[in-house]
Amino acid sequence: MPQLSNRLKPQPDHRFAFLQGFLERPKEVGSIIPSSRFLERRIVRAAQAGTAKVIVELGPGTGGTTRALLRAMSPAARLLAIEVNPRFVELLRPFGAHIRRANPRNADLPADARRLWRRIVRMLGFGSRGSRDDLLSSTRFHRILRRGREFGPPICVKDILGGDSRGGTASQVSKADLGAERGLRFICINANISRQFEFIQTAWMENPKFDGLDERDPLTGARGALAGIATNSFSVPQDNGPAKRIAGLTDFVTVRGGAYFFMPSISALRYICRIS
Repeated sequence: MPQLSNRLKPQPDHRFAFLQGFLERPKEVGSIIPSSRFLERRIVRAAQAGTAKVIVELGPGTGGTTRALLRAMSPAARLLAIEVNPRFVELLRPFGAHIRRANPRNADLPADARRLWRRIVRMLGFGSRGSRDDLLSSTRFHRILRRGREFGPPICVKDILGGDSRGGTASQVSKADLGAERGLRFICINANISRQFEFIQTAWMENPKFDGLDERDPLTGARGALAGIATNSFSVPQDNGPAKRIAGLTDFVTVRGGAYFFMPSISALRYICRIS
């Protein structure tokens, strides 16, 4: 089982971040400071979070009210938080989370490009002298079309962990159903395998130094040590103070197989249309 580690990482001051967000986009941010704990409790009571099945929060900001709602909601309930301010979005997601690693949505402009022409060239992915340059190019340059489809009989988390541990009573699931073959089929489409899919996998998801961390992707990352230092941990931001570290993560994904498929280019498709 994952264990909480004593290793702590510094957290940004959410009050300062909230003020920055207000100064940058005053029409989107309705206050210069986050909601107080008193106001958070008032909102939780007004929303009847303890009995709600679904709650939609518009503008979670730095996540104070969001965390208060989650603490009050039942394990079976769902919370949908919608935030359009990019600064707050970055604070709401842990730095090393799978969804952030797979699509960081930052570095839209290369950090080493000062002049406009140089900036445009780097944004388009040209002028690269090595893999290190790709790390500085726009994240738009590494985007892919991706989809995942599950297979096998459905199963609930409470059936695996035990019904009482997640709230409610587990359904009757036989040992045969628990051991049935199930998983995900993943497919993606990209134009450059080395600068898109393989880059995302190696430079973002498997990179233990991603965003200044010392850990790999908590969902799909390998757990092997790097230079004798364990990378089987995950940092979880806290309301105030240092982030909490969860250590001892195990492998959650086992790759059973894969294949590369080649599709005709756009120019080839146009040629086929002309001769058909």
